[in-house]
Amino acid sequence: MRRRQFIALVGAAAAWPVMMRAQQANNPVRIGFVPLGSPENKYDQSLVEAFRQGLRIAGLVENRDAILDVIWSHGRPGEAVSEALKRGAGMLVPCGSSASVEAKRQTSTIPIIFLSVGDPIAMGLVESFAHPGRVGLSRGDHRSGPLGSPSVRGS
Repeated sequence: MRRRQFIALVGAAAAWPVMMRAQQANNPVRIGFVPLGSPENKYDQSLVEAFRQGLRIAGLVENRDAILDVIWSHGRPGEAVSEALKRGAGMLVPCGSSASVEAKRQTSTIPIIFLSVGDPIAMGLVESFAHPGRVGLSRGDHRSGPLGSPSVRGS
């Protein structure tokens, strides 16, 4: 359950820039969510649902405030990120190191909140934990003990 709780927490944290943009433009923001795993796997599906739950906890109504566009990577993270961008994502939430690096490589204009990465500084995703820049940063990880403290920064 810890991983589900963490992802729900990140979903709630991700809602902050979404709410700001939705309020300013008065239309929903498309979130390109690129999870690991498979849509056929119940556990992987439960993580997507946990993210949705986090958005609801933050007060967002799906398809009114935010459109959650789930694009499974199927081992091809670059293609999944490209597809999210083609569909008009206003924010990316890639899961895993490869998808996160691809997201940063493919866009510099929308917020990115990454999940389940190794060392984000060594990978070039952020300059530091204190000042991640336009890339959102979830500093906790489901394996790192307590849920950690997510920090989100928009562009």
